[in-house]
Parts: sequence; structure tokens; C-alpha cells
Amino acid sequence: LDLVGGVQVLLEANPPVGTDVTVEAMDTARKIVENRVNGMGVNEASVQAVGARRILVELPGADNPQQAIETVKGTGLLEFIDMSSITQDEAYVLLNMPVKTTYNQTTITETLVLTQTASLLDTVWTTALTGEIIKTAFASADQLGNYQVDITFTDTGGIQFAEYTASHVGTVLGIVLDGVLISAPSISQAIDQGQAYISGSFDYESANQLAVQLRYGALPIPLKVVETRAIGPS
Repeated sequence: LDLVGGVQVLLEANPPVGTDVTVEAMDTARKIVENRVNGMGVNEASVQAVGARRILVELPGADNPQQAIETVKGTGLLEFIDMSSITQDEAYVLLNMPVKTTYNQTTITETLVLTQTASLLDTVWTTALTGEIIKTAFASADQLGNYQVDITFTDTGGIQFAEYTASHVGTVLGIVLDGVLISAPSISQAIDQGQAYISGSFDYESANQLAVQLRYGALPIPLKVVETRAIGPS
């Protein structure tokens, strides 16, 4: 880092109250962070355990430190939620907001003005499928240059996704990442080819960030940043 500059990030386990931090969970978290860093294409990056609850990440030459930090520490918990009880316009009101699901009931702390929005945010949406059905994911651009995340399902996941979409044609499928609704497409037909894509307000960096998180799975335990150092080249 001293020669080329970059970012040094110290991460620490940040589990819910009453949850133990096991050696196995930290080792899995370290491996996932390492895979994510490698997926970002950072040359000669370093990921190592520091004590029982911390992980030190060094990213030589990282040109977008904040994006890099979000990629390595994000939980990466993806949920496909059943929003068939509302219209797509109603779902769009919730975009980029925290939502409650049967898998992950986020606590809503915002002061809300619109009664309708408050009611929708207080709804507990049924999680139909999770990111475990995904085999791999990559960022790509469509013919108009809009970025998206292409996903390929596992064999079992592809069957599950096909069955769900076939029985919910014409309804809204919410896509939730780490408790926040990021996309709400309408299901126009059964998606039975084992592949799909997530569209949204992506640039390449944000699409690749999501793809890397999905490709290497959700962290077994939340991580928080306890120290960040930007190091200039010498």
C-alpha cells in the first residue's frame, strides 16, 4: 500500500444482541470477503483475520474506496418477496426503503408522512425465495447501455423460480437486498430458462457490487467498519 496507495479497512463482527461469534462463522466471513475482494479485480489485495472478531482488508490502488467498503462488508442477503397484493405503482413507492419480510423483519425508524407509505412499510411481506437459489451473477449492459445484474439459478433454484413465476403471472415480485427493496418488477410470464436479471438505477460499479455480493453469498454474520485508512502512494 505504501508504494501504490489504496485503502485499508478493519472490519469487526457486529452480531445481534445475544448471538455468539463462532470461529467457524468468522472463518466463513473471511473467506467470503476474500472472494468478494478477488471478484472486484483488485490486484494483490490482502484479507486476513485479526484476533477472534476482526478482519483486515487491504485494497491496493482502489479508486472508489466507499464502493469497495460496501462491497466487502455488505451482508448480501437477497430475498424475492410476494407483493401480489399491491400494484406495481404502490410497490414503486417503497423502492430504496427498508421493508419487513418474513425472513428479515427490519425495524422501521423513519418518520413517515404518507399514511399509505407507512402502512405498506409496516406490512410484513412473505419471502418466497432467497439468494440461495442463485448459482452465479454478473454485471452487464443491455443494448441501450443500461446496466443490470444477470443471474443464473442453481438447478433446484431454477425449478423453484419457474414454479413461483408461473403461478404469479401479472403480479409484482419484490427484490430485497439487506432489508431494502431495490427492484419491483411485474411478472409477465413464467421464467423457466434458469436465468433472469435484476434491473434498476445501476451504473457499472453498483451493478458489479451487487453481482459480487450475490455471487459469493451472504455473510454468516454482520460486519461493521471500525477503522478506515486511505493511503497515498509514496
